[in-house]
Amino acid sequence: MKYKMARQGVTCTLAIAISMQLYFLYLLQSEESHCVVVHSTFPCTLPRRPVVILGISRNEEKRYQTGIQLAMDTFSRLGFRTHRSYEDTKPDNCDIVWTHTYPFRHDKIVELFTNPKHNVKINHFPGIASICVKAVLNTASPVSKYIPKTYKMPDDRKSFIDEVSKIKNREKEQVWVEKKSSHRNVTVKATHEIDLDSEGIIQTFIHNQFLLYGHVISLGVMVIITSVSPLRVYTLDNGWMVRIANKPYHPVNYSDFETFITNSGSNNLFEFEPMRRFFDHTRYSRRQALIAHLLSDLGVEQSKVQSIREQVFDAVHDVVYNRRGILGNVINGNKRFGNYSSFFEVTRWDFIIDENMKVYLIEANMSPNLMTSHFLARAKNYNTIFNTITTIGYRHGSWNTNGIRDKDINVDIKVCFTEICKACELKECYLCSKCLPDEIKQMLRTSYMEHVNRLGLRRVHPKPLGQEAANKLREQNFGNLSRELINQAWITAKCVEDEYWCT
Repeated sequence: MKYKMARQGVTCTLAIAISMQLYFLYLLQSEESHCVVVHSTFPCTLPRRPVVILGISRNEEKRYQTGIQLAMDTFSRLGFRTHRSYEDTKPDNCDIVWTHTYPFRHDKIVELFTNPKHNVKINHFPGIASICVKAVLNTASPVSKYIPKTYKMPDDRKSFIDEVSKIKNREKEQVWVEKKSSHRNVTVKATHEIDLDSEGIIQTFIHNQFLLYGHVISLGVMVIITSVSPLRVYTLDNGWMVRIANKPYHPVNYSDFETFITNSGSNNLFEFEPMRRFFDHTRYSRRQALIAHLLSDLGVEQSKVQSIREQVFDAVHDVVYNRRGILGNVINGNKRFGNYSSFFEVTRWDFIIDENMKVYLIEANMSPNLMTSHFLARAKNYNTIFNTITTIGYRHGSWNTNGIRDKDINVDIKVCFTEICKACELKECYLCSKCLPDEIKQMLRTSYMEHVNRLGLRRVHPKPLGQEAANKLREQNFGNLSRELINQAWITAKCVEDEYWCT
């Protein structure tokens, strides 16, 4: 009898456990559980799988399907429910909108992230054309020192003619890179072949490019912008793409673009036979393989090799920092765009390097194509999305998302808990958490969250500082306490206290 009762008790316990599991599975899959559980600064009551909408209309689906397929696969693997079209989805059911094209012409997409009841993120910034359109990137003031001399045609026709007339060496005719308004039409032409009346840009051709076993190469670096006010920018450090021109550069033949241009049809580093040893045996990333080749095979100085990464970081910082005002003004100037926290951006920036390891920025691409059949490239693209959405606070399974408190953002503890900061009137107290408005606290909590969640991303802005440099910066009076300065000062104060925050 006792054995029978014990067996019945076990059976009952198992039945209850199974019922509870089925119930929570129902909650996870339910379309009606609308609690946003994935952003680390917003509370939640019921668990559910976060939702991403791939923001294409039915008319655009065929055209852009290959460009977003890997994004869909990646989000599914990370626990998201995916909806292929925004046209069939209610705004209430959305956490992230991921689009391939510029989305702000579609009212229904705008409705998804401007609904004040929900914290929806979209993967583009209004005004991102100020970075991703070639003519604007290469000619708008201030022009980055990493961009080759560029002329916007036909506006800069006179300046171009004047520049040509200054070239004294007539033994070898100058050649130029000509880029039409279409992003896909790039050629190299002699001066007399340039069409001075057509729309596009004319750019100085870099003759002394570094050649990898005789081939021109380009570096593709993923750049993630998570905020413009304050500015926060990252790169995927081990996610660099190294592409190799399909044909050797010599003998020089400017009419054959496969000798001097890399594009989506070019070989990747892991497909290039002379470099295969770095991937078959060591499993290096492409950046690591290139560095190993420069150091061990070519004997390039360590300082010069390290400078490549430093120049890439500096170029990204230079451009985005000088464009942050444009991005912010576009958001502020249109009430349809909601607030600063609604946006993030994943871009790929293309660079070339010359024989002296000097870096040149060629272009920045909005919505880089993430579709590929090769497993190494697919892994890099997966990591791009995974690192990005984790950094901005979206992690499936993290139910308690309101865990960042004042103690996490506290700095200047020695001063903030003394009598002199009791009234929060002195400049020494402006970063004390008890003296900060709620809006600024929220901003710093988000900065904190991104820093601890960033995985393989490396911070470009606020600029990484050593503790010695941070101490010197802390001695300055920030005076006008804009959001940008407060965030910079807070990161600096964190760095002074803990080296973990310096990079």
